[in-house]
Order: sequence, then structure tokens, then C-alpha cells
Amino acid sequence: MDVARICADLAIVADLEKKLLLRQSPFAKSMGQAVQESVQQGIQQLQQQGTDIPEVQRAISEAQLAIEEIGSEISQRTGQFEQQGNWQFQQRGQQGQYGQSQQ
Repeated sequence: MDVARICADLAIVADLEKKLLLRQSPFAKSMGQAVQESVQQGIQQLQQQGTDIPEVQRAISEAQLAIEEIGSEISQRTGQFEQQGNWQFQQRGQQGQYGQSQQ
């Protein structure tokens, strides 16, 4: 497998995760974990290509940064989603209580 193809594949999976995070998809967390694992596998494949090549070194560095950023975004955004979900659930529960008390 060549460096360009590995990088292209990693860009595709990272772009999918970005879209899921931006859409606040409930699949963002599980997909993000899979993306992190895929990027880690890509790094291993890149290391086999030869770390003495500047382009490969740059690709490895960018991939390692991507793993960190994905992890950070997952933590931040899924925390926000859970808080928003809990708030919405509480609001629905209160609406149900008020609706019943008016009857």
C-alpha cells in the first residue's frame, strides 16, 4: 500500500467523523472511536513505508494530531449532546406533568 492511498483513506474517514460531529449525530462517539483506531492502523502502515522519508514523517505527525483532535472533539461534543439530551428530557417530563395537572 502506498503513502498517498493511506493518506486518502484516512482523510475519508476523518471527514465522515467531522460531518457526524457537526450534525451532532448520536453515532459520532462510536464512529470517532473507530476512526481513531483506523488512523492508528494507518500510522502503523505509514511507519512500515519508511520513517526516513519527509512526506511519510509529515503524514504520521498529522495522523497523530488527528487522533488527539478527534478524541478531544468527541469528549467535548458528546458531553454537550448528553447535557442537551438530559435538558430536553427534563423539559418533556415537566410538560407531561403540567399537562396532567391541568386535566
